[in-house]
Amino acid sequence: MKKVIYYILFFIFICLIGNVLIYKSIQRQLELQSPYSLSFASIGAISLESRLDCWAKLNTESTVTELRQEMKKILSCLQLPINTGSIQTKKEGIINTVQYNIAHKKAHYYICLKSDPVLKETHYVITVKSTAREFQARNIEEKLNGHPGLKWQYYFLRSGRLKEKIGTDSYLTVLSAILKKFKASDVKQYSQGQMMVVTAYSPVIGTDALDIGGSKCNLQAAVRTDEIEHKTYIYIGSPLIIADY
Repeated sequence: MKKVIYYILFFIFICLIGNVLIYKSIQRQLELQSPYSLSFASIGAISLESRLDCWAKLNTESTVTELRQEMKKILSCLQLPINTGSIQTKKEGIINTVQYNIAHKKAHYYICLKSDPVLKETHYVITVKSTAREFQARNIEEKLNGHPGLKWQYYFLRSGRLKEKIGTDSYLTVLSAILKKFKASDVKQYSQGQMMVVTAYSPVIGTDALDIGGSKCNLQAAVRTDEIEHKTYIYIGSPLIIADY
């Protein structure tokens, strides 16, 4: 009888330990989720696209050969396949331009390098778009930061759509739910027609803050309803939304 009780107690103990481990595992996974994903989940939004825009400047002009060499270095930093035949070169007046388009691992990359002999500058512009939920912009930033001599600027945008169209009287409720997930403060609000935009500062994202009118800002969110499509769209950008919406 004692042995039976012992086995029952041991079984209960194992179950309790298992539940604690499962709970901690779930908590750990929740902590690893980005505030963007958590925000979309909190308002029941469907994720449509993630977009990363980055640019940098070199204070010297470059020849076409040098631009092509730089393109290969950027592709190498991003660990992208290098197809020399796909590197496009063109001249726009006195501006030399080298471009590269590639779809790789559920993301589309557009890379453009331009050299201006008058300003004696070389400009780097990269846009990455993905509809994959697991897209990690931070990984791209870490790779580009490994390129010596360039200081990159990064702007991230996550766009989505609500399952049902909402009226303008519900915009602030939706945006407040998003701001809560980002633990945002210093919120500024702007409305026009079928759109509402908020800017704020969030301590949970690593983006450098901008100074706008004396206030720190590294987060912008917007909600917009398309009356023709009868759909409501959500946008979350850091530090600002720079793409058309």
